[in-house]
Amino acid sequence: MSILKNGTILNRNQYRITKFIAQGGFGITYLAEEIGYYKQSGYGEEYVQSRNPEIVVIKELYYNDYCQRDEVTGLISISNVDKKQEFQKLVKNQMDEGKTIRGLQHPNIIRTRDIFHENDTAYMVMDYVECTDLEEMLKEQTYLSKEKTMKYINELISAVDYIHTKIDKKILHLDISPSNILIDKNTDSAILIDFGSALSYDNVQNNITSTTSQIVTGRKKHYSPNEQGDIDNLKSFDATFDTYAIGATLYHLLSGEKPPLSSMVSTGREKIIPPSEFRKDGEVSQYMDAVIMKSIAPFYKERYDSAEKFGKALSNEAEYAVQLGEIKKLMAENKFPEAKHLIKQTSEKFLKTPDLENFENEINQKLEFERKDREYNIFLKKGNNMLAAGEMEMAMDYYESAKEIFPDKAEIQEKLKYCKDQIEAKKQEEIRKREESERLAAASSFQQPEQTELLNPQDKIQEKAKLENEATELMQPKPAVQEAQPKPEPVKPQISVSEKITDSSGKKKSGKGLLIGGIIAAVIGIGGVAGFFGIFGRKGEPKVPEKNIPVVVADSAKTGNTVDSAVVAQNLSAAPVSAETEKPAEKLPAEKPEVKENDNAWKNKFETAYSVLLSSENSLPPQTAIDKYKALLKTIPVNAKSERERVNFRINGLIVKRAELARKEEKKAEKEPEIVKKTETKVSDADMAQYNKDLQWAKNMINVDGCDGCRENDVCRNQVTAKLKSALARNPNGTEAKNLLNCLR
Repeated sequence: MSILKNGTILNRNQYRITKFIAQGGFGITYLAEEIGYYKQSGYGEEYVQSRNPEIVVIKELYYNDYCQRDEVTGLISISNVDKKQEFQKLVKNQMDEGKTIRGLQHPNIIRTRDIFHENDTAYMVMDYVECTDLEEMLKEQTYLSKEKTMKYINELISAVDYIHTKIDKKILHLDISPSNILIDKNTDSAILIDFGSALSYDNVQNNITSTTSQIVTGRKKHYSPNEQGDIDNLKSFDATFDTYAIGATLYHLLSGEKPPLSSMVSTGREKIIPPSEFRKDGEVSQYMDAVIMKSIAPFYKERYDSAEKFGKALSNEAEYAVQLGEIKKLMAENKFPEAKHLIKQTSEKFLKTPDLENFENEINQKLEFERKDREYNIFLKKGNNMLAAGEMEMAMDYYESAKEIFPDKAEIQEKLKYCKDQIEAKKQEEIRKREESERLAAASSFQQPEQTELLNPQDKIQEKAKLENEATELMQPKPAVQEAQPKPEPVKPQISVSEKITDSSGKKKSGKGLLIGGIIAAVIGIGGVAGFFGIFGRKGEPKVPEKNIPVVVADSAKTGNTVDSAVVAQNLSAAPVSAETEKPAEKLPAEKPEVKENDNAWKNKFETAYSVLLSSENSLPPQTAIDKYKALLKTIPVNAKSERERVNFRINGLIVKRAELARKEEKKAEKEPEIVKKTETKVSDADMAQYNKDLQWAKNMINVDGCDGCRENDVCRNQVTAKLKSALARNPNGTEAKNLLNCLR
């Protein structure tokens, strides 16, 4: 180490070195005496010797790694050409900045008395202060109390703000560190020293205005940002160089540890540990952590761009604590939206600390739970409504949606199990009814032939003989009703069946032909009765005897005339024909098939079919339901008045419904702009039933909060949209589903 010897005289006999103090990477500090000075007089510059020499501090610019000193002359030289040029630039810069530095007047900035050039280097003379520095204090105490630290840092910020903004020619210190901050033992005040690296700059345009901008390589790396080492390649820079150094110093004072190198942090090789983690006394708050972390951020745009803003952020800690208390109060009162809004305001006004982040996450979780709970209750309510209406499958859909929100809720699991059990029970009941209906139908089919079975050949012979006897009796003349006369005329003898009689046209018909006609009419009458009981009709479908069946009588066949079978039957049962006058027989009303009181097979079958059709009526288009009811109507006997009225009532209601739907469609067509109609796709009954089911599900969902409410609710909108699309896949012609889908968009 090459230093100036004690007693060395500098600057034309003004200063005498008395003691070596310290040496750094780019300078040596001495204690000296001011033994004289020069003043202007009438004779020019005059030297004046000091009677009481003042103690001063002299700092010599010296590259410890590259400079060599001549022991005799004291001259400094550098053999490395590049470092020599760099050193010469720095010497020139210090001399140029000397006038500005000598004019600084601030209680927390050391007064610079003189700057001079000698021994091919620069010297800076400063006031001597009986003091220590922060680096020495940290060696003794590891870290300082928060109160003392904030006192020193606030004084330091005041000094830096002064050189940045309060003088005509703004300068950056560029070498702030604990070793360059003295603590006056008399006033306990922080004093910023060593402006040897200071540069003038334009704090408006952020441009360096010094004649040189070379920064010495001996800068204190833990207290300077990474970009300061390559400042010549920067087009512009600002006060963040000094605010970074203040933040790094504050970090060290509170944590007792130097901050990591900026280059290591910016490349991701190290992370900044918050100072509070090094302290166990709780003095360092999360807010203070956030302020310090911001001040030493690896990228300059993330730091405080002025000392004033840095100081204001530090002073806001108390106000931040008040805001934090308000947030906690709102959260305790479950006023989560208000608390979230206050968190946002606090983050924007101050800083976003871990406390604020934790509160925000907690609030978001609670708000999310409230949203889910609200949606859960909506689905639960809809499911309960469907359950009360007996729509188990739709209830299950709602309960499944609720289960997706809270899968572990026992309540919804029980309801799902109940619905499944009910659906299964309903299926089993339908199977039982179907089997019972089939059994009854089979039993009816088996028993009816015993009652109305067609006659076997032997019985036919007996039946024929019986019919002939009945016909003969019918042809026997009965006493005619005669008018009161003075003398009753004798009744003419009866005409036998074998004799000819005269019909209304005056033609005579043989008795044999009339007998055959009577037999045929009787057989037809028996056939009609048999048909009524299901002998000639389909199983379980009573038939009404058809009228006006052409029957050819023996004699009539010759002339081509036909005889109404019903008329023949009526004539046979009419009053006896008189020999003198042949009055035409009066027509009796045609008989309709009747149902025996003990024959309930068709009723069981009817009730089953009617119940199934009634339960599915709403899911069918009106016309389809009408057709099915009409088909059912054909199976009901004509004298089953109650059952026929029930079916006709449903048909009439569906006709009205069909008309109303048609009118609504016409009104919509009038309001909507005319569009090219696509060819409607033919939809099967099964697809239409599924379409109506999906559509009803969607309508129930929308009815809770309306179309607008469902559209605003993501869950409702997504589920209803999916259900409507499923419905339209079944029935592409579904206008109502399309309208609902458009409403949700």
